[in-house]
Amino acid sequence: MGDALDASPQGYYVCSFDSGPVPIYCAWEEYSGVKWSPDGSCCLTVTDDNCTSRGQPIKLWDACSGQLRASYRAYDDADEITAAASVTFSPDGSKLLAGYNKALRAFDVARPGRECRKIATYRKRQEGSMAGIISCLCFSPVSNDLLAAGSYSRCIGLFDGRTYEQLLLLEGHKGGVTQVSFSPDGNFLYTGV
Repeated sequence: MGDALDASPQGYYVCSFDSGPVPIYCAWEEYSGVKWSPDGSCCLTVTDDNCTSRGQPIKLWDACSGQLRASYRAYDDADEITAAASVTFSPDGSKLLAGYNKALRAFDVARPGRECRKIATYRKRQEGSMAGIISCLCFSPVSNDLLAAGSYSRCIGLFDGRTYEQLLLLEGHKGGVTQVSFSPDGNFLYTGV
């Protein structure tokens, strides 16, 4: 417990739901990742070190009441639930983006369930596409139209945040990318492996 640290827009830090500023009643030991909505009214939780476990949806919690607001599920071609490896909100809070194997999925926050847009990040024999699991996501704080996506295949893709078209592929990391974050002024992209 207590290993999830993410600042809400109002500056709260959540270390654990049962002792932090926002009491969300759930099996906290299963949750180690938290992503706050831009307005701070709700947060996403995922399991197993920022990944949803097989058969478990991404969950959206009300930050005031602690009640589950919604859940979002992605399905593969065999109609089985597929686990997200990363999640983030769009800057306006209307979309939930999740990283999967060779794909991103965009869910409309107002429409929970399985309906989503699938954005392929990898295409066979196409140079500059992102293979592997999309392990981390971050929007630029200055240009809300720029999304960075890191992959365990040692690369980072920059995407248009409106159309989700890949703009650039950054390669050369020595290991899988596990963290991406923009500087507050949006001029730098920091990565961790």
